[in-house]
Amino acid sequence: MTDAPLQLAQSDFKIPAPRQNQTAQPGSAGAPQPAQNPPPAVPLAKSQSSTLSFDVQLGKPVSTTEITVGVLLFIVLLVPYFFAKMSMTRGLQSRYAAPGVASEAGWLLFSWLAFTTLFLIAGFIAGLWTQLLLLVPATLISLVLLLLFVRKRSAALNTRR
Repeated sequence: MTDAPLQLAQSDFKIPAPRQNQTAQPGSAGAPQPAQNPPPAVPLAKSQSSTLSFDVQLGKPVSTTEITVGVLLFIVLLVPYFFAKMSMTRGLQSRYAAPGVASEAGWLLFSWLAFTTLFLIAGFIAGLWTQLLLLVPATLISLVLLLLFVRKRSAALNTRR
């Protein structure tokens, strides 16, 4: 602990450092101690600037190295996801599905895989598994993308060229 006074955002307001070896004198238990340095009077015309801060901690602090590794892993995983998209599109077209609907189903598969992977990587790196504020919407978006993919795949199998 330091003996320097604590200085807040207002330059004219200072909290004195705590005193060591402060003992109460027997006759002055009820009497208030006079202030050593009374605070200077602040003119009313002076504008006070206040800042608003929200101290929301989501997960753990993340280093730049962890972010870089996460981004690189995500980009590397996009390559096999693109090949899975191409495989899905060609597989549906080999079953005589219309090319447009088959391509849409492939892109929905790619979107679902990419979003789910992105959320899983961010959750693993930042420790977001206990934050329901982020977990519930991300899970719902992932499920909606999966449902859209399944419906589009079904629609593609019902079409003929």
